[in-house]
Amino acid sequence: MWREIVVEHPCQREKNWEVLVKVLDGCGLNDRYWIFTAAATNVEYAITVFDTVSEQEWTYDNSLGVASPAVTDIDAFACQP
Repeated sequence: MWREIVVEHPCQREKNWEVLVKVLDGCGLNDRYWIFTAAATNVEYAITVFDTVSEQEWTYDNSLGVASPAVTDIDAFACQP
């Protein structure tokens, strides 16, 4: 069982990383998958995380001109039995 991560945002240069997304298996601690994001940008973007097992989806947005906050979601997806 694995999760698919899709990051959609305009990228000016292919080697100019704007957003970092990290998914961790926290199933042993709180029976959830965790999602962390960080971005050093003020560009508009949307991060879509799609759980290919449960088919649930979460989207995190950042508006143009707004400094991107970090996301620390330790309750993102339930672990499957």
